[in-house]
Order: sequence, then C-alpha cells, then structure tokens
Amino acid sequence: MVTRRQRIRKMKQVTQRLVNRLKAPATGHEIVYDGQISGFGVRITAAGVVALLLDYRFAGLKRRITIGRSPEWSADAARDEAIELRKLIRNGRPARNTEAGA
Repeated sequence: MVTRRQRIRKMKQVTQRLVNRLKAPATGHEIVYDGQISGFGVRITAAGVVALLLDYRFAGLKRRITIGRSPEWSADAARDEAIELRKLIRNGRPARNTEAGA
C-alpha cells in the first residue's frame, strides 16, 4: 500500500550515482527499487537520510531489513549484501535486524 507520504519507483539498477543524486521529498519518504534484485532498494527521507534496504517475505510475513546508510555503505556493497541475505532467506534462515510489516 502506498500512502501519500511514500513514493515508490523502480529502476534498472540501484547505483552509487543514483544514490548520490536522490533528492529528499518534501514529506515522508521515497523508495527506489532495483529492477534486478527483488526487494533491494534505496530509501530517502524528508530529512535527507539515505538507507539501502531489502524487502522480503519470511514465514508468510513481509519484512524489511535496513542494510545500511549511505555513505557508510556503497550501493555496490549493499547489493552484494542483499544477494547474500536473499541466499539466507531462500535457505530458511531469517535475516538480521528486520522490521516486521514493512
């Protein structure tokens, strides 16, 4: 469900250039999802906080894990982490640091 304070876009690939060029929305947050890795994306808040994330389902529940904030995490490093997390999830192990009901 998309609220008025949340905007979602899908790109071919989340790159560092894209992350660096994101503009903070006036209110709420915006999420840009990667077109290649399911659930991988970048979120920018109205305060300008940029976080790389992974949305997934585990045990029938939607979950979101924040991989890390930019610039501490690069888009490439977060992409590699998202791939590893997807492998864990596929093998039946929940990922760390999850937010339920994302």
